[in-house]
Amino acid sequence: MENIQLTIDIKDIINVFGSARELSGDYKKYFDCDLSVTTIAQWVRRKNIRGEHLFCLAYIAKQKNLRFELSDFIVKGSQNEHKSKESSIKNH
Repeated sequence: MENIQLTIDIKDIINVFGSARELSGDYKKYFDCDLSVTTIAQWVRRKNIRGEHLFCLAYIAKQKNLRFELSDFIVKGSQNEHKSKESSIKNH
């Protein structure tokens, strides 16, 4: 089996909730937790979200009646590869 690399598009996940600032406010509202915008930005830089936050995001999405299916955000290869393929498809 070849080495398959799967990642998640964290920027798209944050966009489901509006912005990092809105998501930070949602954490405060639903969990009484001060999750900073800086911390959310670190998710994007590291290309990593801890599992516990995925559960929190799913809960927030449910409360706000938002669609949040993790499979919608899984991409094969790096996020940059995914974006370049997506933009080339839109341009054709």
